[in-house]
Amino acid sequence: MTDHTWQSFLDRIAWEGSVHIGCDKLDAPLDPARRARLEELNRGVLATLGLLGERSAGDASPDEAATATLARIDAKVDALLEMFNRHLAASMQMPPRRPVRFNQRGIQIGEWKPAARDDAVLVRLHFDACVGLPLELPGHAAPAPDGRGGFVAFDELAEGVREGIEHLVFRQHRRQVAEARRESPPTR
Repeated sequence: MTDHTWQSFLDRIAWEGSVHIGCDKLDAPLDPARRARLEELNRGVLATLGLLGERSAGDASPDEAATATLARIDAKVDALLEMFNRHLAASMQMPPRRPVRFNQRGIQIGEWKPAARDDAVLVRLHFDACVGLPLELPGHAAPAPDGRGGFVAFDELAEGVREGIEHLVFRQHRRQVAEARRESPPTR
């Protein structure tokens, strides 16, 4: 990892939160077939996260009857997802929950130290919205230059995966800005 990689990571907005995350050391580079399959799975996970995020954002509709119907369907889907996630979480060996900050360049993992500098790793992120579908991203690990945990610089990501991460990061940032506006008192 270079200082340029770290600075490039810091210069972009990032998704911040706490997720179940694991890092498995890779003994060899991913072969092209496995990389292609992983990219396909990651695009699916990011699309699912996008749909769940957009669905729960709850855009208001002028038609109150349609809005009420959609709210009931939304609540039912939320309940089903929660039951499914609880079932999976109980039957899966989940990695520990850690604070993370990530974007398309890499991921900073709090309370974690890589075994060796520049180890090739596969990062598995289990988001609460779809715990059974981890986002799996290959990269190279090193201690975070700011001394807070470890950092994994992602290997070159496919365009669809990169765009999916950018959309995920942007949606979280947009929600945080909207929440901050709602919580701040109006000025006169």
